[in-house]
Amino acid sequence: MNLFKKSSLWKLIAAIFTLSLHAHIAEAKGTGIATFLGIFISIVLIVIGTVLSGGLLGGILLQQTAALVGQIQCQAGQNNAFFTGCSDQASSGGSTQQAGTPGSPVLLNENYTATCNSVSLTYDVSGANQYGIYRDGNLINQGSAQGLSKIIYTDSNLNKQATYAYQLIMTDNQGTQFQYPVMNAYTKCLSQCSFTTNKSEIITPAQATLSWSCQDANSCAISPGVGSVNPQTGQTTVAPTASTTYILTCSNIDGETSFSTNINVKKPKLEEVIP
Repeated sequence: MNLFKKSSLWKLIAAIFTLSLHAHIAEAKGTGIATFLGIFISIVLIVIGTVLSGGLLGGILLQQTAALVGQIQCQAGQNNAFFTGCSDQASSGGSTQQAGTPGSPVLLNENYTATCNSVSLTYDVSGANQYGIYRDGNLINQGSAQGLSKIIYTDSNLNKQATYAYQLIMTDNQGTQFQYPVMNAYTKCLSQCSFTTNKSEIITPAQATLSWSCQDANSCAISPGVGSVNPQTGQTTVAPTASTTYILTCSNIDGETSFSTNINVKKPKLEEVIP
């Protein structure tokens, strides 16, 4: 066989070899059978090439086989020493985030509790040098945070049933700012009442008087047996025949609250009357 024919045959075999391996990469990608199929076909082609070329083509195909089989194994999730790009591909899919600079503030926790006219704020300030607390964008408190793990600040004289936006901004020893997200605090204001009776114990058929005085109530009612009453203040007379717990329930836009008082009822003693 002359050199031209051998060269053409080598090219044909190399083309078949390459197409075969890439086809198996596409069809069997990510599966264990990919390596087996690729190696089997490669061995057959290497033997043919070696016989026809006296060993030259076999050596070339062997190198290509090692590289392409390694690529198959890499795509199947296996390691292969011949395909060095495998580890590079595996590590390029994610990103690494650096930890915070030592000594920098750590934003851990923020919370609040509220009354009708005040908000009590709690912030973790570990690692901070200075801090400032802002309400609706205006600075209302500031100070040193050195040596502190948290600060508690109460903002007073606020409007009832209103929402305020608070934010704490800290700086570290280098002057770098760290800030908490804005926290919206609502001054929830449920009804507050005093509810009493002038007699905690009666003997039937005696009566007792219930009295109440409320703040921030839009409507009130007493049960059992009384019904709606003035939501600010008032009195009513009751004559229970058995021990009874009276409940005053008042409500506003923030919800309902209940208050109770007890009246213990005793039966009169029967005495024998001698005519």
